Amino acid sequence: MPKLSQSAIRSIFKALDSENTGKVSPQQMVAQLQKMDHKIDGEHVKFLMDMIDKNNDGTMDVHEFGVFMNVYENANHKVPASVFFYCADSDFSGTICHKELFEILKKLEINVTEAQSKQITKILSDNKDGTLSYQMFERIIELFTK
Repeated sequence: MPKLSQSAIRSIFKALDSENTGKVSPQQMVAQLQKMDHKIDGEHVKFLMDMIDKNNDGTMDVHEFGVFMNVYENANHKVPASVFFYCADSDFSGTICHKELFEILKKLEINVTEAQSKQITKILSDNKDGTLSYQMFERIIELFTK
């Protein structure tokens, strides 16, 4: 779960969305983070946005912005699996369901179908609700990216 409340995320998003389009660009994100004295480069912001951007329009809506803030605040940015986990965890549950696994594998250009993703999650789930913990997700990412 993001450290910021949903209302705080909406307020920050609204401030970033100065043109009131319902979207925030990578340039707006970088400018705002730099104003806040965060040491993050534009390439990393663009990479995170690409990983999170569900409709591939190059911008973020308020939900995607919430995911971005969750990644930014919680992921270990030196560990790719950590970044991918928080990018995938779009419901902020702290676990990954088969749909979230499918979406992140697609973003990583790993060729699996949604049915295969469902099967992987079903077989390797280490939670009673059929989801993947960070540790299991990390193993799966290691297998697919070797």
